[in-house]
Amino acid sequence: LYVFSHLHSKVRLWITMNEPIGYAIEGYFRGVYPPGKKNLTIAGNVAKNLLYAHVNTYKELKKINADCQI
Repeated sequence: LYVFSHLHSKVRLWITMNEPIGYAIEGYFRGVYPPGKKNLTIAGNVAKNLLYAHVNTYKELKKINADCQI
């Protein structure tokens, strides 16, 4: 939030995180990315938590600047 609150007037497009589902699948289901796990239940929990973090971050950023594109 610190960076966003200082730069939102200069930066048009924002992203909360890069490919959260890809990370969950590759790191916790297929085991290709670190930490190299192969567990569907853990992959589901990781995906859920990453999406929860995205939604909450989105809401907080919109409180600061409702016109920003995320």
